[in-house]
Amino acid sequence: MRLVLNDINDISIPNLSVYRDTIFYNINNIKLRGLSFIYQKNMTPNGNRYIVNFGDCEKIKGLNDFFRNYYKPFLKTNEYLYIEVIKNTITEQIFNDNNDKICINFKSINDNKYPKIHILPWTTAN
Repeated sequence: MRLVLNDINDISIPNLSVYRDTIFYNINNIKLRGLSFIYQKNMTPNGNRYIVNFGDCEKIKGLNDFFRNYYKPFLKTNEYLYIEVIKNTITEQIFNDNNDKICINFKSINDNKYPKIHILPWTTAN
């Protein structure tokens, strides 16, 4: 089962935990594998990657700080906070679709001690 939060502001950082390099999100003593949330799609191409901009979001900073305390931070900064994702057929489809939101998914910690971040398409039921 996967829980997808409607907004990054719904994240409660104290509910996060990592065990054996797997990220868990705890709700009422139920431990869900991974953390997923919906975010406004703001992607720009950059060579063989896409930049996913988060603006100056405080909750994403808090999530980054959580991982910084135990592993390595995932956010990069210039004038805005962002992550880079590799261009492949899935990310190209997400970039080119007409949806204005994407799903950001954190499941585990990779061998280099960074959180693995996946972006997924988001469509709402009509």
